[in-house]
Amino acid sequence: MKDEFAELDDAQNRLILVGSSEVVSNLMRFHDKNNPSARPISGKEHDELLTELIKSMRVDLYGSKKVNDGYPLIHLSGIRPHDKN
Repeated sequence: MKDEFAELDDAQNRLILVGSSEVVSNLMRFHDKNNPSARPISGKEHDELLTELIKSMRVDLYGSKKVNDGYPLIHLSGIRPHDKN
């Protein structure tokens, strides 16, 4: 049986290879706070960290911080692992 986080781990490892230092820094901050062995974080904190990660990835893709002017706070659909209980 494949680990339920295997695809996420693979994506994270690939992003570490190609992302800017800002992307990798935001990714590590997001990962450290969302690690299953860490204390659960609030939905608001999750969304803020995720938004900062996505915004830094957009700057990498588009080459300008202006691409994020007016970018909203985002969240993903679904259940986070620590919300299952």
